[in-house]
Amino acid sequence: MNLISKMQLIVVLTLIVSANAAFAQDEKASDTKTSEAKPFVQQYSDAESIDYEFGIRVNCSGGYAIKTRAVAPIPIAWPEQEIELYEETKSNNIKKIVTQKKGKTGAVMSFSVTRLNNGDYAEAIYRYRVKRGNTIRPDDTDQFHFAKKLSGRLKSYLKPSPFIDSRDKQIIAIRKQLFKENEDLPAWDQVEAVYSWVRENIEYKFDPNPHTCEEALANGHGDCEELSALFIAICRSQGIPARAVWVPGHTYPEFYLADETGTGHWFPCQIAGQNHEFGEMRESRPIMQKGDRFKTLNGTKRYLEAGLQSQHATGVLKAEHLMRKVSDE
Repeated sequence: MNLISKMQLIVVLTLIVSANAAFAQDEKASDTKTSEAKPFVQQYSDAESIDYEFGIRVNCSGGYAIKTRAVAPIPIAWPEQEIELYEETKSNNIKKIVTQKKGKTGAVMSFSVTRLNNGDYAEAIYRYRVKRGNTIRPDDTDQFHFAKKLSGRLKSYLKPSPFIDSRDKQIIAIRKQLFKENEDLPAWDQVEAVYSWVRENIEYKFDPNPHTCEEALANGHGDCEELSALFIAICRSQGIPARAVWVPGHTYPEFYLADETGTGHWFPCQIAGQNHEFGEMRESRPIMQKGDRFKTLNGTKRYLEAGLQSQHATGVLKAEHLMRKVSDE
């Protein structure tokens, strides 16, 4: 091998060693960054326990009913909510009360009664001790980004739900405008822009009848259900998982973002009300369920509801949903 060939070989080997060293340094830096990043840990305030009862009472009048089944929603545990079932009561015509999970975000109690005659009733009640902490807003919100990978369950929170049409043309147009105007902002601030837009453009007005997002936009007003539905629909249209949270007499939305480690987190926001509560929640009422697509006795609904079925009835059956603080007695 002549001198020129040896020199060329030395240069090539030097370049290879330098490249490997640089790669190793970059890989180490990447590993260091990954190891230094820690998953975000949501903080909650301390809370006192409050006793509640949940149940259902079925009355029969003007005839009889055979093989009647009744169901009612009950709370389940969440990171911000601890529950303890400490007592159950039932009328003598009920053999047992059954608890059934509805996916991972809801549950119902149910019972069956063989026969109800005119004037008869059947009643089942669960009594819970509930400790509900307030969700504290993160100090550093710039650490969050839109999740890159979603599980099948999370992808379900991108689909339309009853009264929440994330594929509606108006929703898509609003989403495009909002995210184009705020595309240079961090992910947290982009979602907060959706929250602010809904609050600024849709006036809060209570209505006992539910309305779709399209109707709320046309009317220019809605209650907590419509405001939550609009926020959820716009987020889902952008590929951001969002869902409804149901408490007695109220609902609010949650949105999903990932931290620097890729770990995902749900964050609540109080979209109806005077206070600007985004990424935080000051609420003591028990969480009944999270989500907005449930199979019930009356078909697919936004939320789990009390209901009943009877194999055969000549009388009139009425179901009374029982849900109150025990201390109210």
